[in-house]
Amino acid sequence: MASPADTVYRADVFAIREQRAITSPTGRQRADMFARRERRQTAATTPKLHRIRIQLPIGDESIDLVYSSFDQQMPVWADSALRSLSERWGVRPGWDSYTASPTNPHVVIKLLNVLSGILNNDSPPPQMTPLADGGVQAEWHHADQDFEIVMPAAEGATYYYFNRQTGEEIEADLTADWESVRGLIKRLG
Repeated sequence: MASPADTVYRADVFAIREQRAITSPTGRQRADMFARRERRQTAATTPKLHRIRIQLPIGDESIDLVYSSFDQQMPVWADSALRSLSERWGVRPGWDSYTASPTNPHVVIKLLNVLSGILNNDSPPPQMTPLADGGVQAEWHHADQDFEIVMPAAEGATYYYFNRQTGEEIEADLTADWESVRGLIKRLG
């Protein structure tokens, strides 16, 4: 289960370029007065926040994103996920030959931030697929297993897991308790 600290300190790492990432100012800390006889000031060391600009081509246009992290590069899974998103983006109303809404960039950002909180740097990359309501989903299909994280435009996120060998099937709301979701993704290898 996520602790209150996880909720307070979790920050989005993907943002549409015009938005600013939330950062905390570097402050000073004092040594614990019981740890040493003398009190002295020490500067708090804060790692440098890197911002990587991403231009995501969508049809004849592009969306500018910013990835903010203390790492100097995006996770390994992100490049492949962004490429699949760019290739499958629902650009115009009716992109599915029916009544589909265009993919909503804000929903995409929400899903990318969820993935950043769940996936490790070396996790297998998901294939990104638009939804007819303007939402998007991340999906993995490997070793007779299917796993999907669905982020609809107007509803809460859910996940679905199915193992064809064992018949195990799980469908649930995606909550801040992501440990079980991480475990299912690890099973995909």
